Amino acid sequence: GMQDAFSLASRLSGEERDSPMELLWSYEAERRPAAARVIRANARITKLAMSKGPIPRVLRDRVIPRLLRLPPIARRAGFEASGLR
Repeated sequence: GMQDAFSLASRLSGEERDSPMELLWSYEAERRPAAARVIRANARITKLAMSKGPIPRVLRDRVIPRLLRLPPIARRAGFEASGLR
């Protein structure tokens, strides 16, 4: 998301002196791990959201919302979801 835009913008602005293809390859090498983390996190969130069992339901409906009210956890969750970590 946002970090992708920042990273790509800095490359396209001319701050980097590599060839265009090297810039794109370095961009991909930098951002692919972040994208993979976001995809894995979204898969876990979707699995939890779709779970029907009593334990996942309690986690989803009661525990996680309370944890997300805590500023450090909310901040971390935001960074993880955006790929800014």
